[in-house]
Amino acid sequence: MNNAKNFGKTIIEVIEVRRNQISTFIKEKAFLILLLVSILAVAGIVAVNMAKDEKDTPPKLLTELETETTKVEQETRQQAEKETTSKAEEESKQVAMEETYPGDAVLAERETDSVPDISNLMDATDEPTWENVAEGEPVEEGDPAEAVGVTPMQLSFYEDSKLAWPVEGNVILDFSMDATVYFSTLKQYKYNPAILIQGEVNTPVIAAADGVVTEISSNEEIGDFVTMALGNDYSLQYGQLKALEVSMGEEVKAGDIIGYISEPSKYYVIEGSHLYLKLMNGEKPVDPLDYIQ
Repeated sequence: MNNAKNFGKTIIEVIEVRRNQISTFIKEKAFLILLLVSILAVAGIVAVNMAKDEKDTPPKLLTELETETTKVEQETRQQAEKETTSKAEEESKQVAMEETYPGDAVLAERETDSVPDISNLMDATDEPTWENVAEGEPVEEGDPAEAVGVTPMQLSFYEDSKLAWPVEGNVILDFSMDATVYFSTLKQYKYNPAILIQGEVNTPVIAAADGVVTEISSNEEIGDFVTMALGNDYSLQYGQLKALEVSMGEEVKAGDIIGYISEPSKYYVIEGSHLYLKLMNGEKPVDPLDYIQ
């Protein structure tokens, strides 16, 4: 009897233990089950919303595009109306100005009438040159020089013409084209196509005859120099100058100051300061002393 009672008690205890184990397992796994169910629920909700958005999106986009298109059309129409109005106002102002002021054609005609006709001066072909003036040719009637009231200098120089002394001083080196002469600075003999007239630095140099300035230049041998046409293919060159007082094309009268004697160039250091004077007949140098009186 006691054994049967104990056996029954044992069975009840086993059942109770199993129940407790099952209850504990369910409690432990309930959170995981609940989490899994929640995840599945959220996934379902997201899927439903995505499907709904896919259905709703095209109509929304279409509506927005239609709104933007209508807005652009309205702005374009308003801009066109403004431009048309502005153009009409400008045309009205232009018409009013044309009614008040003379047209461009009238103004152009008035301006043309106010400008003197100088074509007869511009088209003149018999313009005098320094070459024919130097030859002593007269200026013909109707030439530009006469039209503007300028009478070029009448130049004439001949074999029997005379030159004035351009400076007062001794001739320290003679003209010599037949035989060589000794140049002290260069320490050599050579031909001399000019004469050297001694003079102090800053001594004024005057024109020895009437002439027209045809060249102003400088070189190592004679420094700054001036060449003047005298007429009939004669020319006179003044070298070793400074502070020139003449310019290209200038008409110079005999006795006018051309410039001043400068320090000698390196070719004439020993000879000292002087005026270099060379007379040419065409391409041939001639002795200035044959003409100086």
